[in-house]
Amino acid sequence: MNHLPALLLSASLLGITVSTHAQTGAPDKPAVPPTQLDRIEQKLDEVLRRLDQPHALPPGTPQGAPAAVGAALPSPAPGSAPAATTEAYKPGAIAVLHAASHDHNALATIPPDSVGGFVYTGGAIPFTDIRGRGVRYVGPVGAELQGWLRAKEAGRYELATDLSAHFQNNGNSPPTCLLHAWLEDHSLGEHTVFVTNPRNNEANATLVLGADLQPGLYRLRLWTVCDNPGSVATTSELLLKTPSELNLRPITGADLLHREE
Repeated sequence: MNHLPALLLSASLLGITVSTHAQTGAPDKPAVPPTQLDRIEQKLDEVLRRLDQPHALPPGTPQGAPAAVGAALPSPAPGSAPAATTEAYKPGAIAVLHAASHDHNALATIPPDSVGGFVYTGGAIPFTDIRGRGVRYVGPVGAELQGWLRAKEAGRYELATDLSAHFQNNGNSPPTCLLHAWLEDHSLGEHTVFVTNPRNNEANATLVLGADLQPGLYRLRLWTVCDNPGSVATTSELLLKTPSELNLRPITGADLLHREE
């Protein structure tokens, strides 16, 4: 009879243990809903899984090549302009003239107002006496060319401006000139230069910008301007070099197109 309490206690403990295991393994017990911490961990796992996946490379990038930091913009692609043989397109580009700033620090900004314009098919643009181009305006100007550049072959094209300055005397300050060009809204760069020659009253300078192109028509926008330090006559002539040419040459109406509205 002294062993009876101990046996009863052992039986009770055994029953509790069996009952606990039975409940734990019961298939019909509802799952415990996930806590907020569980949901946060699940989202973090998903983010880490996506980061581990390889990223798609830009078209033309070799597999395994590192991404370039600060890489240059790709060469512009031909625009969606109609064929150059259509009647809507004529030789030359439209030269929109703007009053030139006297501050060389503001040359890169194209003024919103124009003072005239003409169809440019080549030749020198007299910045300090534009009346020679049939524009009734007195004062220095800059020229904004708008149109299409015709590329007939694939390869490197170079656009340049041939700048000339005539000084009335040796005491004149040299003008600062700027060239900025865009093809299909891609900037080809911006260059400035002092046009000076201390040993002569005549000075020349050339600014060059380039791009690799495929055959087609490319929307062109080009801004050339010089400040006017006083009594210095300046002119600018647009030059071009195609892939098959060895030297820069004066551009012609066959290289540029514009559309008549």
